[in-house]
Amino acid sequence: MPREVIAAAQRVLTRDGWFILEHAEVQAEALLDICAAEPDLGDVRTHHDLTGRPRATSARRRSERAHSGKPEGVEEYRA
Repeated sequence: MPREVIAAAQRVLTRDGWFILEHAEVQAEALLDICAAEPDLGDVRTHHDLTGRPRATSARRRSERAHSGKPEGVEEYRA
């Protein structure tokens, strides 16, 4: 299911548009990897809830496609 949500977000987001996906804490690492592997997404971050559990992942649709094989702007972020 998360892959379908990410694919749909990429279709409807404008350039530099953001999306946030709330998820179970056990899904955080996989979602970070999935989003980081998408060439049209950047600024991928995991957000933690008030108890420190990873509960949401956000990403921004790039204004231009990255030309290198390495994802740019991927980091884990603790708010």
